[in-house]
Formats: sequence, C-alpha cells, structure tokens
Amino acid sequence: MTQMRESFGPIMDQFGVDLIVSGHSHSYERSMLIQGHYGLSTTFDSSMIVDGGNGSAGGDGTYVKEDLLSNNGAVYAVAGSSGKTSIRALDHPVMVSNYVELGSMVLDVSGNSLHAVFLNSQGLVLDDFDIQHGNASGVIALDVSVTDGNDDAEERASGSVNLDSTDLELVEDPQVDPLPQTLGIRFASVAVPVGATITDASLQFTVDEVSTGAANLVIQADATGSSAAIEKITGNITNRTMTSAAISWTPPEWTVVGEAGADQRTPDLAAIVQEIIDQPDWVSGNPITFVMTGTGRRTAESYDGSPASAPLLHLEWQ
Repeated sequence: MTQMRESFGPIMDQFGVDLIVSGHSHSYERSMLIQGHYGLSTTFDSSMIVDGGNGSAGGDGTYVKEDLLSNNGAVYAVAGSSGKTSIRALDHPVMVSNYVELGSMVLDVSGNSLHAVFLNSQGLVLDDFDIQHGNASGVIALDVSVTDGNDDAEERASGSVNLDSTDLELVEDPQVDPLPQTLGIRFASVAVPVGATITDASLQFTVDEVSTGAANLVIQADATGSSAAIEKITGNITNRTMTSAAISWTPPEWTVVGEAGADQRTPDLAAIVQEIIDQPDWVSGNPITFVMTGTGRRTAESYDGSPASAPLLHLEWQ
C-alpha cells in the first residue's frame, strides 16, 4: 500500500484529483484536505495540510479548491465496511472521521460541487463533507501558458510567418518591416467545459525590451472551437476567420524589462473567449489562438526567448 501511495499519490496531486477512495480495511476513515503525504503516518507534518477542518458545510466549512488544475489537495477515504467490520487502530493523524460500523459512502456530484456522506446500516449520517471547485461565488480560475515555440508567432505584412523569434513585437518592428505585423498566440489546451459562462479573460505579457510611444492594438481570435496549429505558411495567421468580438488595447509605455503587471495585461477578453466556447466544435481541452493587429510597438517575451515568461492566458468562469 505504501508503494502505491508513493507511486500514484504525486500523480493525483499533479492533476488536481479531489477525492481518492479505497477499500481493503473493514472500517471507514476520511482525511482532511491534504497534499504531498505519500508515506507512513510518521512522515506526516502540518505543512501537508491544505484545510484542516472537517469539510462539512454545517461544520468547519466546505473544502474549496479555487483553481481548476492547480495542485491544491485531495481528500482520502477508506470505505470498506459495507459488508464487514474489523477492529483496528484508527489513529492516523490525517483522519478527521473514523468509524468501525457497517455502512456505505454516498457521493453526489452537481456542477462544480461534490457532496459526500457516510451512512451507517440504520441510515444515519455519521460523516459528511463537501468539495467546491471555485470560490464562494462559484467562479473557477485557470491559467494557461504558451508551451511551444511555434505557438507564439509573427506574420509580416507580406504574409511570411516567423515561428522562432526570441521576442514578440506588438505589432511594429521597424528594423525588419516598416509595416505593422500580425501576431498569433495559440494556447494548445484550454480546459474550459462546454456551456461555461466566461466572467473574465486576459493575456499577460512580460516586458522584453523598453518600448515607448503610442500603441493601439486590437485583439481577436481564430473563430473556431479547435484552432489549428500555426505553421510557416504564407498568410497562416491572417487567413483565418476572426471572431466578431474584437477588443481594443492601448497599453501604457513599457519601461522596465522583466515587468509583468497590470500595464502588460490586456483588457477583459471574455467576449472573445465566450464566442469560442460557444462554437459547436468546442470541447474542453481544445486550443484557442488569439490574433493581434494594430499600430505601435511593445516588445514582449516569447516562448523561444524565455519559456517561463511566455504569454499567459488567465480565465475565470461559472
């Protein structure tokens, strides 16, 4: 069992699993919300506690996981007493509920919420807890970065596409071309469910070079629920059908290299993302490509220049 925890526990944490249920022992035990505990009980310490309460809406309060995919803990339960019980020590430090009684665990999943109860053989609720994705208002947040050098690209006015620039010129690069270029930024896997209502969306850039003067940019997106990869083909970005939603951005001057704050963040792009999510071919995990045009110059980091500072898409939805 220890080897299984050591092997599978990190994977569960990495992918944001909420609840891990096992049998084997003929009892009922249920943990608080924890992460990073894979060994024996003697290896557990308080740094592994995400929420040390009992998770009951009528008790210490619901366990809340505000970010959809982040590593923010799981509840572990042993539900092995539906047909038999056996006396054993119930003293593991992560457990907030322990019973040696015949009973069953019942799960009810509705939208972004999970409600669990342990019922004994007389139908009495001995334990209950809730896990909620999103904050108290039900909003779920997700951050997605560009993860491939081909996914942030520049298309010159001539139509030629550059996939390997070490920075991104938004959108003029007078040393290369006197005419403005078109920028394509593709996020390869965006895990937003079908039917979601987008409440906030933005692109976050990081300053690569000091860039001043006026800049007036327009942001749209490839109007499909499954945006194709950007390729080194003439007109590959500009020949796409664009969303009817278009957001203007007049970014302030960028004067500090490495800065990634409000001045490098676009206005709300929720209308653009909603138009993509509403496409009939949208499936959670599909790609989205944003397209930027306009005039002026702001120079941002690209994936090829600095993977850790590549463009980032922030989303919130209900």
